[in-house]
Amino acid sequence: MRPIPALIALGCLLAGSALAQPAPVKLGVLEDMAGPTSYLNGQGSVDAAQLAADDFGGKVIGRPIVVMSADHQQKPAVGAAIARRWIDEQGVDVLLDIPNSDIALAVDQVIAEKHRLAIFVGAVTDRISEQDCNPYAMQWGLDTYADSQTVRPLIKSGFDSFFFLTSDYVFGHTLEDAARSAIAAAGGKVLGSVTIPLETTDYSSFLVQAQASGAKVVALLISGGSRLVTAFKQAREFGLSDASHKVTSLHIYTEDVHTLGLPATQGLEAVVPFYWNRDAASRAFSERYKARFGHLPSELHAGVYSATLAYLKGVEKAGTTDAAKVRAAMAEITIDDVYAQHATLLANGRLIHDLYLVQVKTPAESKDPWDYFNLVATIPAAEAFRPLSQSLCPLVKH
Repeated sequence: MRPIPALIALGCLLAGSALAQPAPVKLGVLEDMAGPTSYLNGQGSVDAAQLAADDFGGKVIGRPIVVMSADHQQKPAVGAAIARRWIDEQGVDVLLDIPNSDIALAVDQVIAEKHRLAIFVGAVTDRISEQDCNPYAMQWGLDTYADSQTVRPLIKSGFDSFFFLTSDYVFGHTLEDAARSAIAAAGGKVLGSVTIPLETTDYSSFLVQAQASGAKVVALLISGGSRLVTAFKQAREFGLSDASHKVTSLHIYTEDVHTLGLPATQGLEAVVPFYWNRDAASRAFSERYKARFGHLPSELHAGVYSATLAYLKGVEKAGTTDAAKVRAAMAEITIDDVYAQHATLLANGRLIHDLYLVQVKTPAESKDPWDYFNLVATIPAAEAFRPLSQSLCPLVKH
């Protein structure tokens, strides 16, 4: 039997060893895990953050990286409560993704109060980097200004009058405002719009109004997911898509095309930040993601991967997880990965990077599973996003 003093010494040694373990760097991925957009983000975004952490080596500044996740249940109050609890009780260093613009704006207020970083990928309202900007928020994915640029090629090809079916929440309203401005600038006109409650499952009455307007383009300003898929199917059934009319969405995902099918979506044009089959690098990343998780990454998954890597590089450069110092370090880094090439972070928190105008292929053009887009044009970063000279963000000094 060991002497009691020896046992005490051993216990102290073990306790000291435990105390010496560095605290982890905690990444909180806040998602729609089971709702209408979960197939676009959800567990796939959590997996993307974990893949980025693993690719980084699993540690940063000598501390292990831990990826946490939670379901915001499509409720702003729930999302804000999770963010507050993560920060106050669990010491989460950065929040990631946060799809749904209403929830993102609620979380945005929390991080401004708590001085903690968030990188928004799935939330599309440009209020995050404009009117509601703060020093701790960064916007990585598409925003409503970028989405609205889809109207330009439509107007150039003669589809110059629009009717909007607009989701009744901040995403829909800000996208309609941006689209109206872009249409006016390109010489088109808006013949009308109707606001759609979020719980809508039958769009017939709204489509009757669109049809009666005589507009050449019926634009579904409905965030990608089951709602958009339903609205698009019903619009096709109404005969609103023929040689002289288009039913389009200014915001659509590869997964939506997969659900609707090429016969229903062929010819549809949209702006995307990432497409799995864009080039050799995107294909290699996507196949690696698929091999590990069983499916190709959506553009939101790729965006979360990029945002996670950029945050970890910022921590490494700053040598700390202090939010202000990491944010400053990230502004000095050129973001160059499979999602965003030669991208830069502006003073308003907006990451600017090239976007891609794509057109949905015909069934005859598609050669492989998920081979859905033709690349029409690359939109340079400086043209794709709102210039700082027009920014409404108080952080920007004109």
